[in-house]
Amino acid sequence: MTPEAIKRAHAARINAVNELRALDESAEGREFSAEEAQTESRLHDDISKFDNLISDGLDAVAKGQALSEAVAGLEARSGSKPQAERADQVELRQLRAFVAGEEASAHFGPETRAALQTDNTGGYTVDETMYSQIIKPALERSSAVARNAKVINTAQGEQINMPKRLTIPTAAFVAEGAQYSKSDGTFGTLALNAYKYGFISQVSNELVQDSAFNIEAEVAEMGADAIATAIGDVFLNGDGSNKPEGALAHAVTGTFAAPDAITGDELIDVVHSLTTPYRPAARFIMADSTVAMVRKLKDTDGQYLWQPSMQAGEPDRLLGYPLESEYGMPPAESGNKSVIFGDLNRGMIVRFARGVEVVRSDEYAYDTDMLSWRWTVRVDSGIVDDTAFVVWAQA
Repeated sequence: MTPEAIKRAHAARINAVNELRALDESAEGREFSAEEAQTESRLHDDISKFDNLISDGLDAVAKGQALSEAVAGLEARSGSKPQAERADQVELRQLRAFVAGEEASAHFGPETRAALQTDNTGGYTVDETMYSQIIKPALERSSAVARNAKVINTAQGEQINMPKRLTIPTAAFVAEGAQYSKSDGTFGTLALNAYKYGFISQVSNELVQDSAFNIEAEVAEMGADAIATAIGDVFLNGDGSNKPEGALAHAVTGTFAAPDAITGDELIDVVHSLTTPYRPAARFIMADSTVAMVRKLKDTDGQYLWQPSMQAGEPDRLLGYPLESEYGMPPAESGNKSVIFGDLNRGMIVRFARGVEVVRSDEYAYDTDMLSWRWTVRVDSGIVDDTAFVVWAQA
């Protein structure tokens, strides 16, 4: 999807939003007629369609730009070589060597590199890598949890223990000369491991030899998206038993009255079930079908609780809070945990150990002349503060 097409979709979305508002204002104080109700439903469907087009288009544009900038940037910076090979040159050479079969493996990690070598101009600073340009964005696109949780990167995969907040201290008024009361916050321990996820993909030898497109970037994109999908699911749904603990491992905070519906009053209850200090950075996370449901809710004055974003790439809002749809979230059906609300940056932690490893083998499928790539990522996640977000379920 071209940037021009994205602009047209965004303009059409704004027109649909304005038409929806005008329809709502024209029917103020009365119920919609059958024709108006049909128009309202169509406009909501149109807005959803434009949202998907814009989102997919922005992803495609960003991905293409990231791929080209990653390789082009590495190539450009490799032009003037100092006394020792710089890290960006190493990464580009490593990527091309393993794709060409000259090296058996490649590793892309989230290391911070600065002033790797110095010359008479003051040094070289590498601020872009294949990991930050291609792999990290794919991981962040994989789920709302991965985008909003606190992320740590470690050089090794050994177990590390993180403090888990169990209760918070309570401050109280202290009169002049009076003794302070004691109120201790309590902490437990969250052990973060490095669970392995990966896959093997194959392409024909002819494709690699005869390809007219950038095979290095295509390989990186393919693996990053596949890995991101797998770990995005477990960051949300993992039960913590020999696997990461996902956000939905959180205990149910409240239950909606209906098995397949949510009311505006219940959403207000969701907001106020979250401890006050966590609300400023809170956001709603729901399945796309649930988002479509709550978008049609109105307050007593007939105004939508949902507030559409007027800027591409920015989330819509619900009761004033950002609203994100999550591909892996369960729909609003009987017994499902259908709504997450809170500050995941304070409530969840995601760990990556040693970035992403890629190993190529020409022998694995030697008899079919297929080249094989094995992708591996080691991750874990867990809830570090149960009070930072709430999870509501259907009856």
